[in-house]
Amino acid sequence: MHRSRNQQIKINLSTQIEQNSESNTFEFEVNGSIVEINDALYIRYNENNNASVPVTIKIPRNSEAIQLTRKAAGTHTKLFFNQGQVIPTKYLTPYGKIDIKVFTSHLEFKDESEKGSLSIDYIISDHHDILGRYKIRLQFAV
Repeated sequence: MHRSRNQQIKINLSTQIEQNSESNTFEFEVNGSIVEINDALYIRYNENNNASVPVTIKIPRNSEAIQLTRKAAGTHTKLFFNQGQVIPTKYLTPYGKIDIKVFTSHLEFKDESEKGSLSIDYIISDHHDILGRYKIRLQFAV
């Protein structure tokens, strides 16, 4: 599907987080944009949890991993998702870099003419322990 260079979209986002035997779900309805550059789509929006946090999701048209970048005060997260694979990355904090691994158990992206969705289930771990289990459900529409 061919998109305009910078199309405004409405985003419904649900993120489920399981950490230390606790489960939390966060839901957002935000305005964002979807941009097609070369062979990738970029979904951009700001999470509005206590502060505005810019988020970019890069969805390549080929078999490369989907990339989620999130920049909050003092932290920078760049996660890569490819179903069935463990991908190492670094989580940047005010205290330094933390080595983590991301295992993607489910990944599905649908792109239709006026709407689409992205579902990602993943686990973040360090060298020995599971730090959290996450589920992202993002739906967008023009």
